[in-house]
Amino acid sequence: MIYGFITDTVFHPKSTVSLKENIPNVCYLDDNMVNYFHEHGVVTDPRTERLAYDNQSISGTIQFHFDTSKQEDPTIFSSKITTEEYEKLFSIFENIYLANTKSLATIESILSTNSNWKDVYVAKSLTLSPVKVTAAMINPSGTLQMATWFRFKVKFAAITDPLEFKIWVGRDAFNEDYPLSTICKVVLPVDPRYILDPSKASGPVDMLIKSNEYSFGELEIPVAGGDHSGFLTYKTKYVLRKPVSTQLLPFGILYQGAQPTTMEIREAIRNVLLDLGIASQQQWEDVLPDLFVVGIFYMLPIWDHITIRPERKFFPSVIALNKFNDKLSQVFPSYEGTYIPDHQEVLTCAQSEIFILALPDILNESDKQSIYSLHPTYQFHNQMDSAFANMDSTTQDFSIRLNRCMAVAMGETTLADVTTNIIDEKIWFSFVSNKVEYHILSKESYNEVFA
Repeated sequence: MIYGFITDTVFHPKSTVSLKENIPNVCYLDDNMVNYFHEHGVVTDPRTERLAYDNQSISGTIQFHFDTSKQEDPTIFSSKITTEEYEKLFSIFENIYLANTKSLATIESILSTNSNWKDVYVAKSLTLSPVKVTAAMINPSGTLQMATWFRFKVKFAAITDPLEFKIWVGRDAFNEDYPLSTICKVVLPVDPRYILDPSKASGPVDMLIKSNEYSFGELEIPVAGGDHSGFLTYKTKYVLRKPVSTQLLPFGILYQGAQPTTMEIREAIRNVLLDLGIASQQQWEDVLPDLFVVGIFYMLPIWDHITIRPERKFFPSVIALNKFNDKLSQVFPSYEGTYIPDHQEVLTCAQSEIFILALPDILNESDKQSIYSLHPTYQFHNQMDSAFANMDSTTQDFSIRLNRCMAVAMGETTLADVTTNIIDEKIWFSFVSNKVEYHILSKESYNEVFA
């Protein structure tokens, strides 16, 4: 998938006054949005004449903006698309985002039957955002309705497989939904030697001073010399041996684009620490175990299986098997064949007794393919139940964290060890237990998928 943004000066007010107070809501890229692209690539419309709009000529320049660092083949835009193919591509762009009130079927017909570009467009590949914005054109003047994003496929002679584009024209939608992320800098909380052995500091005040000196020095150069979309604090489990205790240790993350996922953050921190060469992986794993996750499971609560009574609503403990049909395949359409039916599991938890579908990531190792295999003693009992003691210690930890994460997912609390991730444009609540990460699909994203 190639993600990008379209700018079009036909929507830009012709004024010498700063646009900061009159920024167009579509087709305009401000400095903050440019920072989403780690390596900003731009393709300018090569056509000498644009398509007519409502039988009127258009005066304006179109550009396609994208991140060159995110392309599997960096030569695609520089050498594998001909000028003639670019002309057809920009005509397709224009037909879609300037369609105004045309239906999807009408746009599809234009793209798949017009001889000027039908050899490039892949028929029936167009998808339009259900959300539209009202935009104001300058030349010709007037307003039109625009889908905030659109998606389609094209095929070019020098590229074997069709290319799929997802393009934004709405500024707000781009800022909220652009999925790609680049971690520019990991800011360690203190000199890493003190993470390995806090006793090297002479006391709490000395550690506090050293921590601030180190982290501020880490931030000085990247903040002064680069543009970023955001900074976040990521906390991970920190195990102290003397005295024995467990804390949450914060790391700073400077990034561009979307907020990175916990997997991306952990990998970045892990790589920084290992590249220092001051300790083995096992030594780092002993003090920061959650950075070395070895498996992932996706968990899908059946949020719409509820019973409503005047006094309350609740999740019943009986469910029809067809409630599970095709749920995971709709969330993971790229998982083909029998992988989902062969690997899906169902469990409940004490937090709500809601039924939860679970699926291992397709890249998991062979010993991380089943929650049952990892936790054969798991039951939905909470810590207050005497039966809780029947579970293995690792399963007790999993149970506690699952219930805590479900409490966050149900909007009942917020917890530092439960993180929020955007994966494939869906919101997940995540936790780690015994070097395995579990992602719970939010009710909001569930409703969007199964609306």
